[in-house]
Amino acid sequence: MQSGLVDISNGVPQGSVLGPLLFIMHVNDLPKSAFYTVLYADDTYLCLSHKNLDNLQHMVNVELIKEDNWLRSNKLSLNYSKSTFMLTKSLKNNSNLLETCSFQIKTNDRCFQRTTCAKYLGVLIDSSLDWSSHVQYIKSKLVRASYLFYKIRNVVSVDVSKMLYFSLVHCHIKYCNVSWGTATNSVLQPVEVVHSNILRTITYNNCRCHITTQYKPLNILKLHDIYKLELAKLMHKFHHKMLSTPFKDLFQKTAEIHLVGCISCHKTRYATNQNYFIQVSTSAGKITISHRGANLWANVDQ
Repeated sequence: MQSGLVDISNGVPQGSVLGPLLFIMHVNDLPKSAFYTVLYADDTYLCLSHKNLDNLQHMVNVELIKEDNWLRSNKLSLNYSKSTFMLTKSLKNNSNLLETCSFQIKTNDRCFQRTTCAKYLGVLIDSSLDWSSHVQYIKSKLVRASYLFYKIRNVVSVDVSKMLYFSLVHCHIKYCNVSWGTATNSVLQPVEVVHSNILRTITYNNCRCHITTQYKPLNILKLHDIYKLELAKLMHKFHHKMLSTPFKDLFQKTAEIHLVGCISCHKTRYATNQNYFIQVSTSAGKITISHRGANLWANVDQ
């Protein structure tokens, strides 16, 4: 079938090759606001922080009016049914203030729904920032795959099971592992248990078998080693300037710190150090990508 020709005064046909490119160009100036903005096609993430909740509520509502005016001026509209907001706090903050406060965000007399967990680009981010929601999501994916391996292990070889492992299991563990892999051991344990059970199924071992010795023959990494590998890849790309602009301040070289304010005739002993600054004073700081990545890079043979 062939449709007739129709004149287009604005916009682009849905599904066209130029559609995504032209849309990105169209919304390119949206980040010019007080929000920290992350854009991926038509998925938009806006972030704003303040120590006082009342001030934060006022700032967000004021900035949203500007965003709404921009959308209207550019013949775009906000999908209120898919738009939510979430209040987050640091890991060291044990206060229940966020759970009890009456925080409200609205624009055009329409209120946004508050949530404690939001999914962005396939990653679940919870209000406590401990990655527990995403870890449970990964666990559910692995549990379904575990049942499949149990059903087919008697009719396929170990090599075929390995191929299925990388297609159905490893891809979920690897995706954004650098971020959610920073979760504590207690949070990650459910995924580690299911992951080990899958390998026991592949190798025809019972549930009480010690699985540690089976990783190397299968050429499969443990959960923690997958995280270290993905973090090492990130550090390698950062060191060789292969990452995009938003990542340029993720790490800071020790040499850059010791050269600040130095006159050419005087440099500290660490001015030529190629490692990255890793000094932190809190337990929350020690689990960040900036600290773990710098610490890992310092232990790699250059």
